[in-house]
Amino acid sequence: MTKKQFKHDFLRGLGSALIELQSSDNPKRFYDTVLYGCLHNTTYDMQCEGDRSWYLYQAAQYIGEKEKIESAVIQKLFQITEDHY
Repeated sequence: MTKKQFKHDFLRGLGSALIELQSSDNPKRFYDTVLYGCLHNTTYDMQCEGDRSWYLYQAAQYIGEKEKIESAVIQKLFQITEDHY
């Protein structure tokens, strides 16, 4: 799977992206896309889809950078203001 196709699938929450991470010889090449997905809300309709926490957590584990992504997410949370959703 190309990086472009992975990004397309991953940001839409498709299972094919997780399968690619599981079966890839070098899943870390998708690190930037996974990090972006963890730091931004990419859901189309939050009322219908809900959150993607499990999906994103699995992706972080598959690329082997769970602690690094967790640290980036925590830093992003500290930057949120009161009126931010």
